Amino acid sequence: MTQSRQSGKRPAATPKKRSSRAMSNSTAKKRTSSSNARRRSTAGSRKRASSQKKQPSVFAKAYDSFCSLATFLGHVSKRALVVGCVAVVLAVGAIGTFATTEARVQADLDGLPSYITEDMVSEARSMQAHYGHPAGCTIAQIIVESGYQGGLSQLATQDHNLFGMKWASSFAGADGVVGPANWNTNEEYDGQYVQINDAFIEFESDRACIRFRSEVFLQASTYADNAFIQQAIANRDSKAMAYGLQDAGWATDSNYANALISVMDAYDLYRFDV
Repeated sequence: MTQSRQSGKRPAATPKKRSSRAMSNSTAKKRTSSSNARRRSTAGSRKRASSQKKQPSVFAKAYDSFCSLATFLGHVSKRALVVGCVAVVLAVGAIGTFATTEARVQADLDGLPSYITEDMVSEARSMQAHYGHPAGCTIAQIIVESGYQGGLSQLATQDHNLFGMKWASSFAGADGVVGPANWNTNEEYDGQYVQINDAFIEFESDRACIRFRSEVFLQASTYADNAFIQQAIANRDSKAMAYGLQDAGWATDSNYANALISVMDAYDLYRFDV
């Protein structure tokens, strides 16, 4: 029996199958690697996004600045509107007050001699409020004492002495008093008028003169204690004041009170006593 000769070639090896466990591990590694790559990619994207947010573009900055400016101008406009409205209201009020005052002044001066000024009327009212001396009689005294040929006498225009008040050394240094000034004047003695030269008071202004009359001159006991003048102050009665001035010896004219009352009637000066 002959033996067959075996070939020197080895039979082809059958490829071994990978175990299911090995394949599973390999797949898991691949998935893990893929997942990690995605995470890195996402993280990088977030970092880039974050970097972009931290560094806005020039256009974004310009837009934000514009919005801020618009908001600021909006607030300024509202404030300006409010301030403007308030200013208008105040201006209208001031104009109304001025118009009312002007109307009152004009009403006060209507019908009075042209030389009677707003200052005279205003100060006469003020002294009435402070001392009770009726304003109507005060204005009547200015007309009787200083009215001359449609205007004021030189004593009144130059020295602001509206009432013919004579000088006394005790008046030196009084508020509004400048000093003595000599003038010729007509006086009545025993029914006869004679011209004499006497010292009168020079004042800084018409207002100062009217003030001095109430604050100083009429505070002398001769006038302050006179019953007629006290009645005039209590009742704001210009007629009683006229009688009181004559009774206390303000003027040498025996018809002085009647002269004052005649002027009060002619110009309705009683309206200033209210």
